[in-house]
Amino acid sequence: MAAIMLMMVVAVSCTKPDNSINSVSVSGTLEEFHDYVDLGLPSGTLWATCNVGADSPESYGDYYAWGERYRKIDFLWQNYEFGGCGREKYCKADGLLVLEPEDDVAQCRWHFGWRIPTKEQWEELLQNTTNIAANMNGVKGRLFTAANGNTLFLPAAGLIESEDPNFGRYWSSSVVEEYLDHAWDLSFDGIDCSVSISYREKGFTIRPVHPAL
Repeated sequence: MAAIMLMMVVAVSCTKPDNSINSVSVSGTLEEFHDYVDLGLPSGTLWATCNVGADSPESYGDYYAWGERYRKIDFLWQNYEFGGCGREKYCKADGLLVLEPEDDVAQCRWHFGWRIPTKEQWEELLQNTTNIAANMNGVKGRLFTAANGNTLFLPAAGLIESEDPNFGRYWSSSVVEEYLDHAWDLSFDGIDCSVSISYREKGFTIRPVHPAL
């Protein structure tokens, strides 16, 4: 009997919690178009509740190469706007390390102060929230919870080449200074979540931010 009870205790302690949610926090709406959540961050940055091209927090939305403003199917260096057949920008010659407004798809599509997060804004999010693997209405992703109790959900949209249901990549607006063909992004799977780097021609999703009101 004691052995059976021990097995039951072990089984219960190893069971993973069902981190299922049906909704996330909404603090307000800007210009009657896009909802945002205030996570009480030191900078006051407000985070959009949806990706660019999405109509709900759990929808993937559209995929973009870094600095491009249009959707496409193939994401290659050869057809990248600032790559093999493109124009020289965000390179050693100009020293630009953050996307200019005309190359920021969040600014171009949403307007009203919305933009792609910088590397520092992704880091601020990680440093001032807790995050766990979760699923929202059956879609896997990452749930961020702030000290004020508000939440943000990022669906695991993967890359356009491979929509892995456990994997998410979200662009920042920041170039990697040491490797100018790379940009910073937020990367997560079912276990880890961190700021990382990737080749700029890859197709990732976009979660906009807005300055403090």
